[in-house]
Amino acid sequence: MVRYIVKRIIIMALAFFMVLLLFYLLLSVNPPNPGRVILGLNATEEEVAALNEELGANRPLIVLYGETLISLFWPEKGVVLDYSSYAHPQGKIFMSLPYTLILAGASILVAVLVGVPLGVASALRRHSALDIIATGIATLLSALPAFWVAILFALLFTGILGWLPGGGVKQGFLSWVMPVLTQGLLAAAILLHHSRSAMLAQTEAAYVRTARGKGCSEKRMVFRHALRNALVPIISSVAASLGTMLGSSIIVENIFQIPGLGFWLLEAILIQDFLLSLSIVLALAILCMLVQFIADILCAILDPRLRQQPLRRWQVKPKMH
Repeated sequence: MVRYIVKRIIIMALAFFMVLLLFYLLLSVNPPNPGRVILGLNATEEEVAALNEELGANRPLIVLYGETLISLFWPEKGVVLDYSSYAHPQGKIFMSLPYTLILAGASILVAVLVGVPLGVASALRRHSALDIIATGIATLLSALPAFWVAILFALLFTGILGWLPGGGVKQGFLSWVMPVLTQGLLAAAILLHHSRSAMLAQTEAAYVRTARGKGCSEKRMVFRHALRNALVPIISSVAASLGTMLGSSIIVENIFQIPGLGFWLLEAILIQDFLLSLSIVLALAILCMLVQFIADILCAILDPRLRQQPLRRWQVKPKMH
């Protein structure tokens, strides 16, 4: 188990460096201009150029990438862009992170409570009215983009019915209903399909048929054997859905005016705030990798075969005589 955990941590570190590299490659299309961000639109080009030179924004992106890597391990050595006198993105991240976590946590809870039970029930009642209706609605929701569902909910519950506030978080629980339903129902549709497929694969397995033949009760067979083995792909799907929610928060949070990481990421992109954009992207990447890491550990606990080391390609197989 220890080797498996170390292996996952190494993979996480490599993925983190790749995300950082991809961020800098995208910046090559539109290089950062922090001088304009700090001084505003009324500053002259000479003032902006002088401040960019002071901050080090004119250096090649590959140099900035290398200094970012250095700053992760030795903060006093690697200074990417010295904004310390002008901006403090860490404070904004810590202030907005709870909103993103609340939205993602509540949404994945709704998705699990709705999608997984319906998926299991659809698998156990294959081709029934419940199966047809549930999978039909899930297929429809899976085809809808998040921004379209969010706008539809806003028009229905705020514009027409007037039941819920249109945006912000000042009205407490009611402010979270539409954004949570937007992400939760879309994720529930994906979880329903995956839960149904996982349960069907287990209920049609040989060991289940053997258990039935030996007189095992249906309830015991489903909840003690089939569902336990189906949890591995379900947990992986939950982790993937939660990562998707964190990534799509930039859409939902801006539509419903929730001041989370996604809201400030779009704001930073629009005003070309390089430091804030980099900080939020790295924060979201770390959250996604932590979610996947926890899911991998849970899957390895449920299925010990995942902890086994695969056969190396260069390992010589013994010859059969």
